[in-house]
Amino acid sequence: MKKAPSSTVAAHAVDTKTRDPQFLYLRHGQTDWNLEQRLQGRCDPPLNETGIDQARHAARAVASGGVDVIITSPLKRARQTAQIIAEHTSARIIEAPDLVERNFGALEGKRLVDIAGEGPSSYDIAFRDDLPGHAEPWDTLCARAEHVVTKWQHEMARHDILFVSHLAVMTALCDALSVPRIDVKNAHPYRFQKLKDRWDLNYAFR
Repeated sequence: MKKAPSSTVAAHAVDTKTRDPQFLYLRHGQTDWNLEQRLQGRCDPPLNETGIDQARHAARAVASGGVDVIITSPLKRARQTAQIIAEHTSARIIEAPDLVERNFGALEGKRLVDIAGEGPSSYDIAFRDDLPGHAEPWDTLCARAEHVVTKWQHEMARHDILFVSHLAVMTALCDALSVPRIDVKNAHPYRFQKLKDRWDLNYAFR
């Protein structure tokens, strides 16, 4: 697979046997429920037109650096995003059930404003541990997110991996790897890279 020789990518275009552990991670493209600020969880809305365009843009960025395998959540919005990227990269797709979004229990499908009120911190509801009903506990999600990434890094040690998943899953992964949380945007590739004894997180492509 041809890789672009740009300075942004060149630093990462090294032999997987010698480079620091790293992988790409991408939240799915936009859905109508994202626009309506509804908790999606295990519900399965598809990408909207904006989400499809976002996935295409991400695909061009990922293709410039190269990716061998895409590990995706089985939910439609993630799977669609992965398929669009695969069409631009010739990467193969593998579904991983452990990349599925957090189960928000009784809150799934509800608007954030109706749950937490107005304000920029309303999305924090997705990361709380005291959700009602049968929501997945936060520490369980953190363990799941770290396990699935570790598993596929081990099984695909000589491959460039892109994980396609969800907002809460990536935030839980940040917590599990002791990486500061960020504002995870739709269909934006991020790079996790282990530097000595700690993980670092940055935008994959500028």
